[in-house]
Amino acid sequence: MQEKEIRFEEALKKLEDAVNKLENGEIQLDEAFKMFEEGIKYAKICENKLSAIEEKVAKILKDGKLEEFKEED
Repeated sequence: MQEKEIRFEEALKKLEDAVNKLENGEIQLDEAFKMFEEGIKYAKICENKLSAIEEKVAKILKDGKLEEFKEED
């Protein structure tokens, strides 16, 4: 699943699920590694989406006015 296809909230939920499974400690090493990889993927998605929003907020605050933003591809 590509980053643009998943909403922030969905990625965060999947990240939390992976962390919970890893913290539980009751999974096999191979499964733990798979969960770790998945967690890293979703953490990057969340980070990228948050960074994009932070840039938009910073632009609004810098300009001192609200502007309509178009989603970037």
